[in-house]
Amino acid sequence: MLAKFLPDKAIIKPVMALFALTFISQFVGMFYSSFELAPPPRFTFLEWFAFIFVLCWLFESEMDRRKIHGPFDSGMFLYAAWFVVLPIYFVISRGLWGLFGVFAFVAVVFTAWLSVTIVLIVGWS
Repeated sequence: MLAKFLPDKAIIKPVMALFALTFISQFVGMFYSSFELAPPPRFTFLEWFAFIFVLCWLFESEMDRRKIHGPFDSGMFLYAAWFVVLPIYFVISRGLWGLFGVFAFVAVVFTAWLSVTIVLIVGWS
C-alpha cells in the first residue's frame, strides 16, 4: 500500500527513517519535559502518524524483500505492539545482527537523552 506513495528508489531506508524519527521525537519530548511542558498537540499527532507510517514502511519493505504476505491492516497492530514485534522480528529475520539493530534502537533513544542533557547544560551556562 505504501509503495504507491514512495519512489522506486528511496533516498532513505526505512530503518534509518525509524532511527531518525525516534531520535527527533525523543529529543523534542525530553526537551519539553525538562521544562515541565507538554509538547504541542500538532507535534504529538504528527509523531504518532509518522511513527505508524515508518513502521508500516519498514515491514512492507521487508515483506517485499522476503516475498511474504502480511496482515491486511498492520498499522494499529504495529503501533500497539511495536516494542514486542520489532525486536522479535529483527532477531528472527537477521539472527545476531537483529540484536545489533535492537541495541542500535536503544542507543538512539539514549543518544537523544544525552543530546538534550548537553543542550540544556550548555544553554543554562
